[in-house]
Amino acid sequence: MRYIRPLSMEDAVGQLTGSSGTAAILAGGSDLLVRMKGGFIEPDLILDIKAIDGLSEIRETAEGFSIGAAVSCALMGESAALKGEWPGVVEAAKLIGSKQVQGRCTIVGNLCNASPAADSVPALVAAGARALIAGPAGRRTVAVEAVPTGPGKTSLAKGEIIEAILLNRRAPRSGDAYLRFIPRTEMDIAVVSAGVNLTLDGQGVVKSARVALGAVAPTVLLVEEATEALIGRKLDEAALERLANVCSGACRPIDDKRGTVEFRRKVAGVLARRGRHDRLCTCRRQMMAGVAVSTTINGDNVEYLCQPDETLLDVLRDRLGLTGAKEGCGTGDCGACSIILDDRLVCSCLVLGAEAEGRRVETIEGMAHGDMLHPLQQKFLEHAALQCGVCTPGFLIAAKDLLAKNPDPTEEEIRFGLAGNLCRCTGYDKIVRAVQDAASVMKGA
Repeated sequence: MRYIRPLSMEDAVGQLTGSSGTAAILAGGSDLLVRMKGGFIEPDLILDIKAIDGLSEIRETAEGFSIGAAVSCALMGESAALKGEWPGVVEAAKLIGSKQVQGRCTIVGNLCNASPAADSVPALVAAGARALIAGPAGRRTVAVEAVPTGPGKTSLAKGEIIEAILLNRRAPRSGDAYLRFIPRTEMDIAVVSAGVNLTLDGQGVVKSARVALGAVAPTVLLVEEATEALIGRKLDEAALERLANVCSGACRPIDDKRGTVEFRRKVAGVLARRGRHDRLCTCRRQMMAGVAVSTTINGDNVEYLCQPDETLLDVLRDRLGLTGAKEGCGTGDCGACSIILDDRLVCSCLVLGAEAEGRRVETIEGMAHGDMLHPLQQKFLEHAALQCGVCTPGFLIAAKDLLAKNPDPTEEEIRFGLAGNLCRCTGYDKIVRAVQDAASVMKGA
């Protein structure tokens, strides 16, 4: 077995073309190494393409995006520009394996494995993505759906390597999504999946639409009938029902231990319908005018542009990268998204981003001073007053607000002051003790 790390695509193509026996391309290796260890494959040549210039980069151009063949799914998730344009594609990439696996796996590897249940492929097909292929005859570009030809088989000729995945700029008033059904909550193979992408005109009528289904045929299905069923129509209940029926009818699934034919057909229609609803909401938001906001967050002057219906929680997390506030319920019942707005404790999920104009916002990110933790944070650590951590930022913000208004609270006052914050892991005794201890330290200071 030979291991070669070429520095140019020309060298890689030459090595692959001139090789005898079995050759394997190593980009992420999350599937290749497993298959090698399991004895399913023993390549004579391993071609590691990560050192080739540009293959580990996401390049943004006037036309759109070029995602190099060695770009990890984790890196895709960190690209704000890519997430902003193609959130469905990024969401699909982030569902492949665990966080550790995502640090290595690639959407090109996911595509070339040619699994009918590959997560990234339906989203790429729906997005109209293309594969840039380098080979002995030069470069060519094909639609992503033309690459897999069957389970474990592709249309790539000898010596050909997918160099990048190309995505166009997303059209105005458009959106994409990826949904899947799995038996577990995470880290499972799709029983059925659906990628959707649509564009509306100014009146909410569908201008273009693409629907792709996974795990319901030997290859990912681009459902042309779904396009015909939607273009020229508004997405009312009748259109969504027609879409579900078309997608169910297009399936060619098999019975296996993960699902029956009947079940897969039914779920395919359900997922397509849900995906269209999700993208309709996105498109409608894009049809609204943006609102420019100037505010103060944790003492810093901040400006951002948001949609009229966008919550302050979404602005903090998705636009400003302040992810301490969590969405636990979205209805103001759990307190996980608590912030302080003009010295008033509120749930940021119940505040519009536009309402922060000229206001003062305090979040969990502003509690510590450099490396010095706030006394409340320190006491939460010392008393082990946290477990999964989802509720913790909200508790800390609520406790800070409480002690600012009542520096010496009784236990009853602490419990009442934190009644709007729910902990789903355990009881509240350690949390109360931590607040009591912090109050003593702060009062002494």
